[in-house]
Amino acid sequence: MLKRLMEHGQHGPIGLEWRSNTVFIVCTVGVGMFVDLFLYGLIVPALPFMLQDRVHVPDTQMQSTISNLLAIYAAASMLASPVSGILADRLSSSRQLPFLLGLIFLLLATILLALGKSVTELAIARSLQGASGGVVWTIGIAI
Repeated sequence: MLKRLMEHGQHGPIGLEWRSNTVFIVCTVGVGMFVDLFLYGLIVPALPFMLQDRVHVPDTQMQSTISNLLAIYAAASMLASPVSGILADRLSSSRQLPFLLGLIFLLLATILLALGKSVTELAIARSLQGASGGVVWTIGIAI
């Protein structure tokens, strides 16, 4: 495509040559997947302290609440993955926009999780994290 544009004296979009580089694409997708894995790994040791200090969950309900919040992430990811793959293939000429939207929603969900002061808010944030993580992984692998 770039060669055809150059033959006709036209310039492609800014950065087309390096953005089309396979190494750049693999690194970008790898960073997106790393962010999701990092956030997933970060929440596991931090969740008990969040629930105890901020939400004031009783010790008797701590384990079940943690298990539920971790399961919500997995369920949302499982449900969002096939849907995002189908939508990315049918509605987008390139998978870049859905991938970037997944990363943006992952950021917003993480901010919501950091600011959450109730179990319901944390559950909503975890479901958004799971869904956006599913989008990032599914579309990232497809890219």
